[in-house]
Amino acid sequence: MLAAAAVALSSILAAGSVVDVGIKGEARTSFLSADVADGFGNTLSAVGLTPTVRAAYQGQGLVLDANYGPNLSLIYPSSDYFLLMHRWGGRVDWTASPRLRLSVDTTGAAGDLDAGSAVRERGGAGASNLGQVLGGGNLTQFPFLDIVSGADASYRYDARTTLSAGIRADITGSPSPGEEEQLILPPQFRPEANVGAAYLLTPTDSLQGNLLFKSAIIADKRGVLGKGGGYVGLTPSLSYNRTLMNGVVATGRGGWLTAIADEARGRDFVLVGLPLVDGRLQASVNLSGEAAIEGTVLFGVTPSSDPLGGLIEERITTGVQGAWRVNRDLTLTTSATAFATLFALGGNVELTQESSTSVGGSFGVAYNLTEWVSVTGEALSNMRVVSDKFGALSELAPDLTVVVGLTGTFNAFHEGERPAGTDPRPGRSVGTKSVSLPGSARAFSGKSEKEGEKKKKESGAFRQEREVGKPDADLDDDDVLDRRRRGLTVDETRLKKKKAEAKEEEEEKDDKKDPKKDDKKDSKKGTKKPLKGDKKAATTTTTP
Repeated sequence: MLAAAAVALSSILAAGSVVDVGIKGEARTSFLSADVADGFGNTLSAVGLTPTVRAAYQGQGLVLDANYGPNLSLIYPSSDYFLLMHRWGGRVDWTASPRLRLSVDTTGAAGDLDAGSAVRERGGAGASNLGQVLGGGNLTQFPFLDIVSGADASYRYDARTTLSAGIRADITGSPSPGEEEQLILPPQFRPEANVGAAYLLTPTDSLQGNLLFKSAIIADKRGVLGKGGGYVGLTPSLSYNRTLMNGVVATGRGGWLTAIADEARGRDFVLVGLPLVDGRLQASVNLSGEAAIEGTVLFGVTPSSDPLGGLIEERITTGVQGAWRVNRDLTLTTSATAFATLFALGGNVELTQESSTSVGGSFGVAYNLTEWVSVTGEALSNMRVVSDKFGALSELAPDLTVVVGLTGTFNAFHEGERPAGTDPRPGRSVGTKSVSLPGSARAFSGKSEKEGEKKKKESGAFRQEREVGKPDADLDDDDVLDRRRRGLTVDETRLKKKKAEAKEEEEEKDDKKDPKKDDKKDSKKGTKKPLKGDKKAATTTTTP
C-alpha cells in the first residue's frame, strides 16, 4: 500500500511541480506635483524588502499556482517608520472533460496602502488632498484591504460554439476610522456576473456576445456600508474578432450600459444609459532565437466606476503596454495610458470634474546578472490636467517616481517540467501567454487540435527521456539549465545537433538568396562526377 502511494505521488509530482523562494530589495523616490502634507516637501523616498514564495503544479488537466509576499517599507520623511503590506494570489484551472473547463482565482493585498497623503480629511489632525493619492508615496500608516476573487466556466458545445459564464467580487477600502478620522477610501463591495458565447465564423474570424451585470455598494466616510451610495447596471455587448497572424488578434466591441444609481445625497434613484465602443489589438509572438514580444493596444469610449472618482463615469481611453525579451538576459517593458472623463455621476464627482484628464506611462528594464539574480529599473510618470469650472486649463500636475530593485530567486523544489508561465526570472514569461481567437480550439484549451493529437502520440518513454536528460531527448537551453541545477547528468548531443542543423538551414537560405555565392562554391569544388546508378546523369552526354 505504501509503495503504491509513493508511486502515485511520484507520478503526480513528475507531471510538473516547482517551489521558488525569492527576495527583492527596492528603493523608490517620488517627485510629487504638490507638497506631501503640511511641513513636508514634495519629495518622498522609500526603501523596501519583499520576500516571496511561489508554488505551482501542472498535471494532466490541472494547474495550481499560489504565491505570497509581505512587503516591509521604511518611509522618509515620516513619523511612521515601518509599513507592512501582505500580498497574495492563487489560481486553479481544471479541465474536467475535453468540453468543460473550470477556473478559480484570487488576488489580494492587506496592510498599509502606499497612499501619498495623510488619511484624515480637512478639519482633522492633518492635511489631505485626494489628488495626491494618484501620485504615489506614503506619509502615514493607512490600513487597507483589497481582495478580488472569481470563478469561470467554459463549455465547448461543438467545433464552432463555446459557452462561458463567470462571477467575480471585489472588496476594497479601509476599516472603521478613529474618533476624529474620516476614511479616504470607504469600504466598497463590487460584485459582478456574466454569461457569454463565442461562435467561430471561419478559422480566422469569430463573433462573441456577452451580458455583464455589475454593481457597487459603498460605505460613507464613517464606514457604514450602503450609506455612500451605489448602483446596479447591465451591459450587453457584441464583439468581432479576427486573427491577423499567429499570436496576433484584433477585436472591435460595441455595447450599452443601463444602470440605476443612488448618489447618497437624499435624491431619488437616477437612471443612466451610456455607450460602450472600443477596439483592442493583442499580441504574443516568439521571435527568432531567444527573443519574444507581447503587448496590447486599446482605444475606446467606455463606462466605468472609480473608487477614488465618480460612481459612474463615461471615459475616453487610449493606451499601449508591452514587453520585449531581447535575449535571455535583457527585457524591456513600457506602457502609456491617457483618459478623459466625459461624464461623471456620484462618488467624488467634484474631484473628477476638476481633474478630468490624466496621462501616465512607464518604462522598465530588467537584466539577469546571473541565472537567478537580476537588477530592475523603472520610471513611472503621471500627469493630471486640471481645469477650472469653466473648462479652461488651470494647471498641469506632473508626478514622477523612479524605482531601482535587486531580486534574487532560489529554486527550492523542482520535479518534472516547469509549469508554463511560472518562471520568476525577468523576461522568461514573455511570450508564454498565448493570444488566440475567441471560439477557437486554442482559446478553449490553450493549444490547437493538432498539438493535442501530437501530445497524445507521445509515449511515456519519451517523456521519461526528457525527464532524465538522455541524449535523444528533445531539450532546449532552459531544459538543460534546469536539469543541471537539479544535479542531473545532461548530454547535449541532440541539442547541439539541432543547433548545427538550424545553422545549416540558415546558410542554405542565404545561398538561395545569393546565387553568385553558389557559383563561387561550385568553382572552388569543381564539377561533381555523375553518381553510379544515376540514369539521368549517365544519359546526358553530348555527341561530337
